[in-house]
Amino acid sequence: MARATPLRILFVEDLPSDAELAEREVRNSGLEFTPRRVDTRDAFLSALAEFQPDVIVSDYMMPEFNGMQALKLLLERDTTIPFIVLTGSMNEERLSNA
Repeated sequence: MARATPLRILFVEDLPSDAELAEREVRNSGLEFTPRRVDTRDAFLSALAEFQPDVIVSDYMMPEFNGMQALKLLLERDTTIPFIVLTGSMNEERLSNA
């Protein structure tokens, strides 16, 4: 069954080029979606309230904000939104110990 509206995906990423790469991969899967990118705590909180994402894809490390902070903020507000962490700089063992 097709969705009536495109999926809303919030990308938590400081580098526009990395966000574009992630968006391109999702588009290549054939999924219809509306993206929004944020890279600060305040922008993330605003997007949770205003954009109301269906799923969040977050970079693990950014200069002023990180994926674990974003996940903690999300879990304080909503435990039903899927949260995916993307990183090119760490292995699964290090991530599981974060």
